[in-house]
Amino acid sequence: MIAYFDTSALVKFYIFEEGSDIVKSIIEESESVVTSKIAYIESLSVFSRLKREGIITEKEFRKLLKSFITDWDSYVTVEVTDRILKISGHLVELYPLRGFDALHLSSALFVQREIGEDMTFVCYDMRLWRAAVEESFKVIPERLNG
Repeated sequence: MIAYFDTSALVKFYIFEEGSDIVKSIIEESESVVTSKIAYIESLSVFSRLKREGIITEKEFRKLLKSFITDWDSYVTVEVTDRILKISGHLVELYPLRGFDALHLSSALFVQREIGEDMTFVCYDMRLWRAAVEESFKVIPERLNG
């Protein structure tokens, strides 16, 4: 299985919260873990916010950071190109997506077209999840409350 992870899903591999078990098993089972280059800074932003808010300690933050940076090189990352931006522009006309969410969906659509096979879309953001369903992705989780 080739799986695309938006940031809402990817961070669950590093921070235990609802959905983390599912994400861990998908990453372990996947032939390839695909994400956009923007997931790097989005993930670091999440980790930094958790530290600032006292949800994780400095030591936990450093451990998370080290693990994430080490893992990053094993992910297939999609560049934000003019083509991806144009697809994103079209997607924000169709769906109520934020800019980075549109970049994630357009990156997944681009990769799926390039490889010529279905890809699983892993996401925990309701608007992005719904748009991925509309774009005919197999989504995980299969149901999302919200």
